Amino acid sequence: MPVQFAPTFSSQSLNELERQFLTDLELSPQPKAPIQHPEATESAVDAPAASKISRRIGAVAGVALAVATGTVAKVTADGTPTYEGEFQLSIDPITLDNKSDNLLVAQALRKNVSEPEELASALPNASAGRVKLLTSPRLLDPVVETLRAEDPTIDYTQLRNKLHITLEANNQVNIRYQDNDPEKVKQVLEKLFQRYQTYSQEECHDDACRAIEFIEVQIPQVQAQIKALQADIQALHGQHNIKNLPSDSSQFSIRVSEISKQKTDIEVRLADAQAQYALLKDQLALKPDDQTVALILNQDSAYQALLLQLIRMEKQMAAELGKLTPNQDQLQALFAQYQTVRTQIHQETIQVLQRHLDDPNADLQNPILQDNYSLALLQQSIKAAHNVQVLAIRRQTLAEVDELLTHNNKDLAALLRRDAELRQELQTALGILQQYQDELKRLQTESPKRTVPLQVLSAPELLMDKSGAPVPIAHNQTHDLVVGAAVGVVLGAGAAALTNKEEDTLKRKMDRRLSRYGRKPMPPRKMAQKIRTSRLSARSRADKLKM
Repeated sequence: MPVQFAPTFSSQSLNELERQFLTDLELSPQPKAPIQHPEATESAVDAPAASKISRRIGAVAGVALAVATGTVAKVTADGTPTYEGEFQLSIDPITLDNKSDNLLVAQALRKNVSEPEELASALPNASAGRVKLLTSPRLLDPVVETLRAEDPTIDYTQLRNKLHITLEANNQVNIRYQDNDPEKVKQVLEKLFQRYQTYSQEECHDDACRAIEFIEVQIPQVQAQIKALQADIQALHGQHNIKNLPSDSSQFSIRVSEISKQKTDIEVRLADAQAQYALLKDQLALKPDDQTVALILNQDSAYQALLLQLIRMEKQMAAELGKLTPNQDQLQALFAQYQTVRTQIHQETIQVLQRHLDDPNADLQNPILQDNYSLALLQQSIKAAHNVQVLAIRRQTLAEVDELLTHNNKDLAALLRRDAELRQELQTALGILQQYQDELKRLQTESPKRTVPLQVLSAPELLMDKSGAPVPIAHNQTHDLVVGAAVGVVLGAGAAALTNKEEDTLKRKMDRRLSRYGRKPMPPRKMAQKIRTSRLSARSRADKLKM
């Protein structure tokens, strides 16, 4: 219920009252002013002032009583017990004798260390800053995270509002925590105690030490990146069976050039062999398209078996030579087998003609088989035909090798690009690692690890009685009532001032209205009497009208 400080009038009722009052003034004869004694005049003058003072006192007392009553009700209703626990720490004072402390103070002031006067004036602020650090999110957030396992609703603000940390003159820090649950008070104090100990003993607290922390975190990450890049390079080389990329790529280029030369050479040799074969056929009086010699070779099963074996080994060597890094051991084994088969097939070409002559199904009526000269030319033609077949097989092998090398050359270009990229990343990472290691060594030498020197004076403990039961802290009800009364007095004085202002405003307005009719303002006492008379007259006229 709000306190009504002064009577209020609507603008309509106020104007009606003034109009009626002025009408009565005009109709009534003006009496002569009676002669009054000084005592009566003084009493008439002091009456309005006394009335005004009494109204002010009433307003002040009323509002003060209302506020005090509300305060008592609040104190009475707030009966939930609050428990408190505490522990003490000692923080070493910051002095200008310590170079690291000078740096800390200078950083707080953003000043140069060479300004001792300003640094000395900042020592109290720097010490207070250390205490404020104990309530910073950096220190309290880990505590909040651990407490949320039991109370998911807790946050930094809630913890901070219930935490009270004060710095005494002897650099003793008192840490107090209040809550309605004594077990929670004990739990929170233990977590805070552990956090402050960890912070004091293990963590860095200046720019240089934070830089060391950053580098110590980054070095393992860079080392892991280096290992990953090295593994990628090894996997890339292993995928293409490369042991030494510069050497293998150089050997590959040499092999490409060698195959190209062999292709040119084989074309020349094949052309010579074909020319010789054609000449021998001409000496035998055989037509160019005569297939007698080829037929003798094709019908010899032993020769054909060795020829197929030779072709198979040529293909195997072609596949191996076309790789980026051929298996040298396998190539040597294939080449040895190739030489053996080639020797065997060369010997078979000598026996092919004799086996043909011994074959009962052979056509011995052919003129080239009738005399020794023709048989000698035929033997040379068989050898020449064999040579043409072997050279043709070699030309096909070189063509396959060249095709494989052309394809793998593109892969080698992509491999070299990827290898160069990985090696560039690896070199960059190695350079960063070296920089980190050099900077870490410098920081550890020039700026050794510093910590905030906190010493434990007392362990966390909950306020308890002699029996060991938690004791709630008492509310200072007297203090609350005194404060409530003081607030009530202030509000009451304001209400009285507002009431006085409204009365003065009404009086000035009435005086201005009277002056319009050429009349002087009445004294307050006479004005009040006139107002009562006009009200009685108005009531009398109204009663007559009703009758």
